[in-house]
Order: sequence, then C-alpha cells, then structure tokens
Amino acid sequence: EREREREEEREREEGDGEESVSLQARKGVKEGRNKRLKQLELLKRVRSERIVKEKQAVRLKVSLEEAKDVLQREQVIHERIKEIQAKGLWITKRLPKVAEPIREKLHRDYMLEEMQWLSDDFASERKWKKGVARMLARAVVKWHQQRAREADRSLKTELTRKRKVASNVAKDVQMFWKQMLKVVDYKHKLEMDKIKTDAMNQHLDFLVEKTQVFTSDITRGLTQKYEQEGLSRMAKHDEKLAQEKTRQQQQQQPLQQ
Repeated sequence: EREREREEEREREEGDGEESVSLQARKGVKEGRNKRLKQLELLKRVRSERIVKEKQAVRLKVSLEEAKDVLQREQVIHERIKEIQAKGLWITKRLPKVAEPIREKLHRDYMLEEMQWLSDDFASERKWKKGVARMLARAVVKWHQQRAREADRSLKTELTRKRKVASNVAKDVQMFWKQMLKVVDYKHKLEMDKIKTDAMNQHLDFLVEKTQVFTSDITRGLTQKYEQEGLSRMAKHDEKLAQEKTRQQQQQQPLQQ
C-alpha cells in the first residue's frame, strides 16, 4: 500500500510537472508579449520625448511676449485645476478604456486555434504514452519483485523444511542414544549385581566354612569334655561300688564268724 501511495504521488508530481511545463510555456508566451509591449512603449516614449524636444526647440524660437502669455495661461490652468481638486471634482485616475467592437475571426485565427488544438493533442498523447510506459515499467518491476519474493519464500520454506527434518533426525538420534545409555546402565547394573552376589556368595562360603570349623572345634571340645567327665564319673561310680562291696564284705565277715 505504501508503494502504491508513493507511485500515485510520483504520478501526481509528474502530472504537476507536465502541467507546470505547460504553464511555463504559457508564461513564456505572456512574457514575450509583455516584452514586445514594453518595447513598443519605450519606442513611443522615445518618439514622444523627441517630439517634446522639438516643441521645446520651437518654443525657444518664440518671442518673450508669447512665452509670458503661455506661462500666464499655464498658471491659470494650474489654479483652475487646484480649485477643481479642492471641490473634489478632479479625477487623478485614468479614464476607463472604451470597449472595442468584437473582431471577426479570420483564417489566421482558425489556423492558430487548430495549431493550439494540435499542440494540446500532442501533449496529451505524450502524457498518455508516458503514463502507459510508466505503468508497464512498474508492472515489470513488480513482476520481478514478485519473482524475487517467491524465490526468497521458496528458500525460506526449504530451509524450514530442512531444519525440521534435521531436528527430527537429531531427536531420533538422541532418543536412540538415550535408550542405548539405558541398556548400558542396565548391563552395568547387572554386572555390578553379579559381582555383589559373587562377593556375597564368597563371603557366605567363607562364613559357612568358618562356622563349620567352629562347630567342628566346638563338637570336638565338647565330646572330649563329655568323655572325660563320663570317665571320671564312671570311675567314681566304680569306686563307690567297690567301697560298698568292701563294706558289705566287712559287715558279713563278723556275722559269719
């Protein structure tokens, strides 16, 4: 929209420029006429000055009495003018020009009108051609700009597509390696659990062996202790029986006697 506004402003400026050119041409014609009129006025002034100078030369030839009469008449005239001005009847401005009768058109006038019409026609046609050429040039520029924009858009879309594909591939790779890390962690955990179980089994075997050794030692010590105690008790019991027998025999001997 801004470009359209700028184009419209340019067209207006160019139209104003063409109008200004036509106005300048008209002004030039008017200035030429004014110059000619000024030249004519200057010629008239020169001629009038020459006539005045000739009259002055003739007046100088007049006698003194005639000069005095002329001066007196001029004084009277000036006094009369002052009186009329005092009354407000003297007009300082020039009288309006008398309207001249309408002049009939001649062959020259028709020819000038035809020339003016042709000049206007050529100017309008030139303006129309310039406008058409401007429109075509702008259309061509717009087409090329659209092509450039389409190319930029296609490049941007291609870049976005490639970025999306790359991001998806990167996500897939990341997920794969995360899964692989999980597998590695699981394997490492299994290996550590296996090592722990082996160590625990070895420790259990060691403890079992130690307990077996301790139990065997304890059983041996207890069996030896119990055997010794049993032998000592058996010996004591045998001694008691032998003593009882001896007592019984000793008691029976006096009875037999």
